[in-house]
Amino acid sequence: MNSKDNQGPRTTFHMEALYSRKQMVQWLLGKGMVPRVKDNEGKTVMDFAGQNDQQDMLELLERWEAKQPVLRRKGCRSILEQT
Repeated sequence: MNSKDNQGPRTTFHMEALYSRKQMVQWLLGKGMVPRVKDNEGKTVMDFAGQNDQQDMLELLERWEAKQPVLRRKGCRSILEQT
């Protein structure tokens, strides 16, 4: 899930949000991925979703984030992201 693509420091999670693949983003969120974690360029998954004015993707991420405990909203990494 955290593997990088050939074009730079983007993770699978970042790319799925960029291309508005909602089902995959929902699956990744369910596996513990956090949309506020930054890539090597300092961009979050939410930044990638906002790049193409994908309001529905941003709303999905914001709704998910609003349901999370405070530590997760501040970008704390899940166990899956640390491996």
